[in-house]
Amino acid sequence: MLTNLNIGDESLKIILLMMTLVSSIVCAKISIGTNFPKVFMVDQFGETLDVQRKGTTKVIISFEKEVSTSINHFLQKQKKTFLTDNNITYISDISRAPSFIISWLVLPKIKKLSFPIALIYDTPTADKFRHKKGKATVYTLKDDSIIKIEFINPKILDKFFGKIKIDKRKTIEKNSN
Repeated sequence: MLTNLNIGDESLKIILLMMTLVSSIVCAKISIGTNFPKVFMVDQFGETLDVQRKGTTKVIISFEKEVSTSINHFLQKQKKTFLTDNNITYISDISRAPSFIISWLVLPKIKKLSFPIALIYDTPTADKFRHKKGKATVYTLKDDSIIKIEFINPKILDKFFGKIKIDKRKTIEKNSN
């Protein structure tokens, strides 16, 4: 494509190359081996939330209303401290909802929940994260580095997070012997 340009178009070649480079950096998806991005997030009460950067932690992200609803139902059945006890940050992408829907419907509904939900309000931030239709994205981090990315059917969260409880029991049993 660029080979047919005249020599006088060198500046255009440079501009196109720079635009391609910048767009590939800006649009790059988060992947295994990279650090989890530092993004500004607030919860449903306007409190600043961040992902735990030390040790092993999980980040669960929903990108669709149905997925969020399933996650919320699951979390409502857990202890109030389930997320903090298991080093989990729950993030919901609400960037594609119209602002009047967010303020009139979404926020009043989630303010009734007893657990924090970090909210993504802007599409460029949401687009950094990997997602699949109908699935929750779960990032596993070790000292801020992404070591695993999973796409979980929200209907089986009890089985998925049951693994965390079982793993912790095994650790306790091993340490007590």
